[in-house]
Amino acid sequence: MQKQCLPFRTESKQLVTLLPKGTFEQRQRENPLASLDDGLDLDFRFYVQWASLGLELELEVCEPSTDLQCWANFFLPFFVQTFPESSQFLFLILRDKRKRTCHRLALAGLSVGICWCPNAREGISDQSIYLRNNMSNSNPELEEKPPSPSTTPAAPLSSFSSSPPDPRPASEEDNVVASRYLIKRPKALQWFHNGTLERESEEERQAGRFELFLDLLYVALVANFAEDLAEHPSGAGLVKYLLIFAPAWHIWSDLREIMNSYYNDDLVQRGVILWVMALMVLYGNNARLVAEDIGAMRTVVGAFMTARLTVAGVYLISSFASFQHRTQARVMAGFIFVGLLIWIPLYFESVSLRAKIAVAVVGIVYHEVTWVITFGTWIKRHLKLEYSTAVDINHEIDRLAAFYIIVLGEYLYSIVVGDPAAIGLNMGLLKAVWTLIIAFCLNWLYVNGDGSLNSVHPIRRSVTTAFTFFTLHMPLAASLLVGGHICAVSAGQEDLDSGERWLMGGGLGVGMLCLWILAMLFHVQDSCELIMPKTPRVGMRLVVAIILVLLPLVDEERFDAVQLLSTVMGLIVFVTVWETVGGLRKDSKVYEKWEAGNPLSD
Repeated sequence: MQKQCLPFRTESKQLVTLLPKGTFEQRQRENPLASLDDGLDLDFRFYVQWASLGLELELEVCEPSTDLQCWANFFLPFFVQTFPESSQFLFLILRDKRKRTCHRLALAGLSVGICWCPNAREGISDQSIYLRNNMSNSNPELEEKPPSPSTTPAAPLSSFSSSPPDPRPASEEDNVVASRYLIKRPKALQWFHNGTLERESEEERQAGRFELFLDLLYVALVANFAEDLAEHPSGAGLVKYLLIFAPAWHIWSDLREIMNSYYNDDLVQRGVILWVMALMVLYGNNARLVAEDIGAMRTVVGAFMTARLTVAGVYLISSFASFQHRTQARVMAGFIFVGLLIWIPLYFESVSLRAKIAVAVVGIVYHEVTWVITFGTWIKRHLKLEYSTAVDINHEIDRLAAFYIIVLGEYLYSIVVGDPAAIGLNMGLLKAVWTLIIAFCLNWLYVNGDGSLNSVHPIRRSVTTAFTFFTLHMPLAASLLVGGHICAVSAGQEDLDSGERWLMGGGLGVGMLCLWILAMLFHVQDSCELIMPKTPRVGMRLVVAIILVLLPLVDEERFDAVQLLSTVMGLIVFVTVWETVGGLRKDSKVYEKWEAGNPLSD
């Protein structure tokens, strides 16, 4: 069959010769500028015939650009006034030279038909999907490729009742392959310009592979500190644990901030991550011995100061490469350089251990205060900065959530490694399962947030809640690591001594307290749709936190390790069930009906 060709060039009106006689002229004559609000009743079969015609004729155009331009000149001026939401989409279809003309006409017809006949949208969604698939399958070389978001305006897809699938987001491996530079310029990823948030790219960021790799090392590091505390459960051991935990947290937090602000994943940045991780390994292998050996103390302080010096260098170099964060990056670098001087007395053996503890406390507090000053609103307001730092909120939430999950992973690691619950069914296995349930519920509570249907995250709510949210994760991780480690090691022990009981109850209690504060930082925007309001629903975390802290006061002879762990597990499960039920809608039902589980019969 000889292929026909649309007679575009002679006269645009010749288009109607391929349609039912008088149909197009009649519609145009009735009301050429009618809108949906005018209630114009149009025959949808007109558009279906138009779409089918394009597929049946398999039209071939010798000069696509000329013919389509002529047809578009006739078609678009009419619809751009009538249906502005569909005109841009139609134009993208018509100018796409990768598709055959028949397919362009078919999709154009369907688009217009759906706009003019809203009642027919549901019925034509399957046909539109079929046409899109037909375009890809008819010729592999003509398969549609998603346009570049930086060069092509996004077409409004509201014309379709069933939107096409989003293009596959570029993975980190794709970016590495596509990169042209081994060493890239450090670019600020987001910033404020006179109070307006701007981004280097609108693409959503996820936690990078090397960031997660860093998390694994850090959690292994601090889990080793928690194990040392479990072996020496005393007040002095707790103080040492906190003082070596906080500097390691600051190193991890510094890298998290850099990855959030300047992540470009080039050779230099990966090298910085590896270098700092090597310093953390050096730090972790000596931190447990700081109270017994001056050489270990000097090694730990030297590793920490070198890591902080590296971070300061990154901030300083990045300030020359990106003007958006320049002022605050240099201020932060200056604060770090000054803060390093605080730790110098720890090198001297003549300084007493108590004095060194005081110096370490001052250094830890100094870091927290200068971090808030540098990235808070105070410095922006007093220096009247035109450009200032901003955080990628979604990326920060993902990073902290991933870190929290890895912390809970230490619970699971400890109940498996070394076979503490072997052999068969025994009380050790029961305690291991209870530890698993505790970790599962703690993850449930964190992911649940405040349990509201609609709430504002603390990072988005205000500067105060944002800094509180970030800061609380340090005591949250430190306490849960200790409490969880005692729960896990109890699987291989007959009983727990007094110190271990206090570490378990205190660690899990402080962790639950932190989870309660985190939930209270959310701003609720629900309108009394849930069974329980936020305060009594989330307040159970505070009640259980107090009970957990006081639980070790019970006499050891009346309350053995199995009973203690069973009580702890029961309390945490109760909180989880309480919040889950209280967070349901008032009209919620237990079961959803299964009528739609099978296809409808003809």
